[in-house]
This record gives sequence, structure tokens and C-alpha cells, in this order.
Amino acid sequence: MTRIIFQTKGTLDKYIGDAVMAFWGAPFEEGDHAVRACSTALIMMRRVGELRDEWQAAGRPPLDIGIGLNTGTASVGNMGSQLRYGYTAMGDAVNLSSRLEGLNKEYRTHILVGSSTFEAARDAGFLFRELDLIRVKGKLQPVTIYELVALKDGTRRARGARQRFCARPAPVICAASGSKLRTCSRKCWIAGRTMVRREPIGSVARITCSRRRTKVGTVFS
Repeated sequence: MTRIIFQTKGTLDKYIGDAVMAFWGAPFEEGDHAVRACSTALIMMRRVGELRDEWQAAGRPPLDIGIGLNTGTASVGNMGSQLRYGYTAMGDAVNLSSRLEGLNKEYRTHILVGSSTFEAARDAGFLFRELDLIRVKGKLQPVTIYELVALKDGTRRARGARQRFCARPAPVICAASGSKLRTCSRKCWIAGRTMVRREPIGSVARITCSRRRTKVGTVFS
């Protein structure tokens, strides 16, 4: 994974247990930093698939990872004390990327991106699926999250991903309010049940169905 980060001109921040933290756009400015990050994530997942096949053939446990990407302003530089410091990035944008990485387990996804990353890379040839609204700890405004599915490269994998996910957004977010909320809740629930048969257990559609009777404003939670 580290080699892939370097190949896409990323900055390796640190290893955190079994996790890797990296960023693009510093110390040198790069206008396409969001595109580089998305490309890196897809290359990593392809490499993980290759390693998984090799290790399973050798009788080793299966390998899987989750990746969180977010774009925003951060404090970047040497952080620490006089005794020890390191070059790193800090801020709300960084915290959200960490939150997204952890949410992959809940949604049974591999790559989750924030709305700012989606907006910066949406026209760069990637397939995205809108998933949900989440509220980050300490923040009042929810943020939209997306799944990075594949490249729009015309391959069989990309066509399959487009057919499975991108032709229809995940029915997780309800935009109704007031008296319309109950009716829309029913519609979202029916749409979710239809998708349950097509997606893995514990996936986005099943999460949607489990939210039918719990309402927070206009977002199912």
C-alpha cells in the first residue's frame, strides 16, 4: 500500500496499528489531489484482491480493507513538541476521513468519500453512489457520503458496477418533511426491500429497511 501511495505522489503520514494515513496536496500544491486520492484507493483495492487470492491459495486468512477519503482545509506541518515531532495533517477534514474509513464495516463497502471529494472528482471518470447522510461527532450539520465504486473505463467490472449500483441511488435519504414524511417513509422502505434481494446481507438496503420506524428530522437514522 505504501508503494502505491508513493506512485501517485502522495505523502505518507504515519502507520496507526494496521492502518495507513496519507494525504495529497502537501507539501506541494496539486490541483488534482482528490483525483489522485480516488485513483490510489481503487489501485489499492485491486492490489488487495490480488493478495487475497494469493494468500487464500496458500491457506492463509482472507484479507480485506476499508478506505475513507475526504477533501478540505487542514493544518499541515511539523506537529509535536521540542522532544519529538512529525510532519502531519490535522483538522475536521482529516477527522471525517477517519470516520468514513470506519463506516465501511457498517455499510459493507470498501471506499467511502465525503461530499467535497465527490464534487472535486465527479467529472474525472469515476463511478460514485450516494449512500447516506451522517452526523460527525461534535457537528450539527450532517454531511452526504458516497461510495467510490470503480472507474468509468468500459471494462466488464465497471459495467457490472454501473448496473448494480449507479443506475439507482441507495434509498437511504428521505427529503420529505412534515405531513409528507410518513408517505415518503413507506416509499423508501419499499424501495429498500426491493434492493435487499440484490445486495449482500448487512448492506445499505438492509440498513435502510431497519430505519423505517426511526426518524430524525428528514433523515432516517
